[in-house]
Parts: sequence; structure tokens; C-alpha cells
Amino acid sequence: MCFDPEVTFESGQTFRWKRFVTKDEPSWIGVISNYVVRMRRGKAECVAKLKESNSNRSNFSDDIANYLSTNDDLDRIVQSFPRDEYLQNAVKSFDGLRVLTQDPWECLISFVCSINKNIPAIKMMLELLSMKFGSKIRSSNEVFYSFPKPSTLAKASKIDLLACKVGFRWRFIRFIANQVRSGKLDLKSVSQKSYGQARDELISELSGTTFGVGPKVADCVMLFSMHKMEAFPVDVWMLRCIQSIYSQKMGLQDILVDKKSLTRSTYDLVHKSAHEYFGRYCGYAQQYLYMKIRHDFIRNKALV
Repeated sequence: MCFDPEVTFESGQTFRWKRFVTKDEPSWIGVISNYVVRMRRGKAECVAKLKESNSNRSNFSDDIANYLSTNDDLDRIVQSFPRDEYLQNAVKSFDGLRVLTQDPWECLISFVCSINKNIPAIKMMLELLSMKFGSKIRSSNEVFYSFPKPSTLAKASKIDLLACKVGFRWRFIRFIANQVRSGKLDLKSVSQKSYGQARDELISELSGTTFGVGPKVADCVMLFSMHKMEAFPVDVWMLRCIQSIYSQKMGLQDILVDKKSLTRSTYDLVHKSAHEYFGRYCGYAQQYLYMKIRHDFIRNKALV
């Protein structure tokens, strides 16, 4: 199985990649660590890097390999899935999908920005945050921006954050930045713990009525940056998928009838059932299902 940048970068796990169409083939440009990267099928090219960075070619290769999770045995992962027609069709339709291993800090802020927002709005918020608070990375003909550091966002003013269109999330962003900057939340340490411990710690450190990071955002961070395959984020698309395709198979038909959102206890029950049904790599299964349910919905809507 190869890596397909279009499938991967459109799968709702990352938001700062831009698609460009050239005379050869489509390419995607984004920022990984201190590099501006042009990505095609089977090829990653460093377009530019941050001037003050000490990164070299060896670092670049390692960073790309880690980001693309090249150690994942996709054949083994897919073979572990249940012989489920809908899921198997999703795997065939979206061959080349990879669950990325992103920077946990950037991933956390990205999914805080995703709360009650669609993908275009999330992309805009992250772009504005990077332009205002990140560092410039100049290529031969364009300027890119690194993702802001926790220390920078921790001291950002409310006015400046609101100028980035983040709305009520400005409180979340600044609070989380302060927790990371001060060391109260050590994302590297969290990532080294088991899925259950890591998820519980992230939620407990960032929970409450004012600065709530719930199980869905936590699961996104677990899966898309800490590469914990037990995570199974349930957003509106996945809830729709489970209700329409899997509720009976997973024994959830009575619990999920007419549900538009999930309480913490119901979310945890759905996660438990998903792990039991899809297996140890349920996080990968979730990504294939997310792509298929979203694609089918958009296609069917276009046919109406």
C-alpha cells in the first residue's frame, strides 16, 4: 500500500496542507516542524526551512518518515479488520490513507479550533494564528509560517487572538499554551503513557466548564499525534456512520436512536464498542470510515 497525499490530507486529521495542480501531477505544500514540504505520491521535497533552524537533510528525512508513520504495516493493519463489507469497501476506495504522527502541540490546538467548526473555518483559524504568531519561512517566491510556540500564544492578548477568528476558543488556546509553557502539561510525557492513561491525563488537565477539552478532542490528539491506535474519535460524521451502518452490529441501536450528540458516558460506551468490533487498530478503521461516510454523503447530496 502506498501513501496517497490527497486521501491523507483530506481525511480530517490535519489542516495546514494546500493543494496545488501543476502540469505534472497535483502536489501538496505544508509545514512540518521547521520545513516547508512539497508532497507528491512517493516523494517529499524540502522547499525551504526556518533560517535559525539547525536542521539538516538527515533530520528532514527522519522527520518526514515519522510524520508519515512509515513504520506502520498497513497490510497487517487492514488484515486485522473484521470482514465487514462497508469497511472493506472503504479500504479499497481510500487506498493510500495513512494516520499521521503530528506534533502533539499543534495537533491539540488544531482540534481545539475544530470545536463546533467546519474544515474551511478551522483552516482559516490555523492559518491566521500561524501568520500572526509563527515565524516566517521564506522560499524562493513565497512566505510560509511555522506553527506558533506555546510561549508565544501564552502571552497573546485577547484582541490579537480574536483577530485570528478563533472566537470563544481564545480562552482555551491561551490557557492550554500556559499549561504547556509552564510544564504543567508535558505532552511528550503524556505521549509515552498508555492510551487510557494519556487520554485521561489530557482530559483531566484541560477539563472543566471554562477550558473543556473533552473525549473527542483528546482522542484526536491520541490518534493523530501520539499514534495510539486504540483511539476512535467520534465526531458528527462518525456518529452518523455508526447510527446508519453499525449500531446493531455494535449493540448500540437503542442507545443511539435520534442522538445528535454524545454525553461523556455514552461516548465512552461507543468507544468501547468500537474497539471491541474493529479491533486493536480501530483508529485506522475510523479514518477509512470517516472518509467513506463523508464522501458518500457529499456524493448523494450532489445527486439530489
